Amino acid sequence: MVCAPLAPKTINISTAKKSSVQSYYLLNKDGQRVDEKLPKIDPAAMNSLDERMNKVGKFCNSYHLDNRCENETCPYVHGERLVSGDLGALKRKAYDH
Repeated sequence: MVCAPLAPKTINISTAKKSSVQSYYLLNKDGQRVDEKLPKIDPAAMNSLDERMNKVGKFCNSYHLDNRCENETCPYVHGERLVSGDLGALKRKAYDH
């Protein structure tokens, strides 16, 4: 049996992470930063989120919207990640408050 040599693999060992932050922001005519408009949320998704929150409690915005919560004593619900409809509804709730 003859074994052919394997081609060397190139691997990336850098610790730099790609930024998930937008590379732009919006300004009004006075040069003040403004938020982008959020898409309209399906009322059924908002009702679904409200029902879940009534059953299990309020969801942690940091955990679900930023994918991290650094508060070791956070009183809000983490657990299973929210699906897109519920995630959009949570984003809207966080934005409105």
